[in-house]
Amino acid sequence: MTRAAPRTRHPVPVTHTRHRTARLAAATASAVLACTLLAASPGAQAAAADCFDREKEPYTSKVDSHLHFRPFGGKPIPWEEMLGYLQKSGVEYANVYGIGQTLPYDSSCTYYLDCPGTPVTPSMGNDFANAASYAADPPPDDVHLTMSMTFPDLAHPEGVLDRMELLDENYPGL
Repeated sequence: MTRAAPRTRHPVPVTHTRHRTARLAAATASAVLACTLLAASPGAQAAAADCFDREKEPYTSKVDSHLHFRPFGGKPIPWEEMLGYLQKSGVEYANVYGIGQTLPYDSSCTYYLDCPGTPVTPSMGNDFANAASYAADPPPDDVHLTMSMTFPDLAHPEGVLDRMELLDENYPGL
């Protein structure tokens, strides 16, 4: 009894596969070269000494790349308390996000998925609140914060640039 050859449902063109393999090989070679150059550089040993020791702190994250300082609903953790948590846990770098949408001010809802039918609207409120907190109480030297703009409604992009400029005018440099 002979078996039929397996059918390929959506064959990938050979040229696409070759290009993808070539790109992957080039990216891998670039990464290996960068690591080799970094390890061989005169400052590599000094830089390694400045890094944290994974033997002592194996589960410590030094970076929080997406940290919401303000909640979707309800009261935020006070700014000073949040900075204290970052210091206590050893986080040195954080990208600070607001929530670009808000619930009605008189809503008891604290999470939009728990309250079907509750209107959710784009808002600059959290971005302004985060910027005001930063300006009033900058982080300590051992915590580096990068502020973000979370308000843009990409479904309706008209006016986004004007609102970005407004935030920049009120809080230049943040």
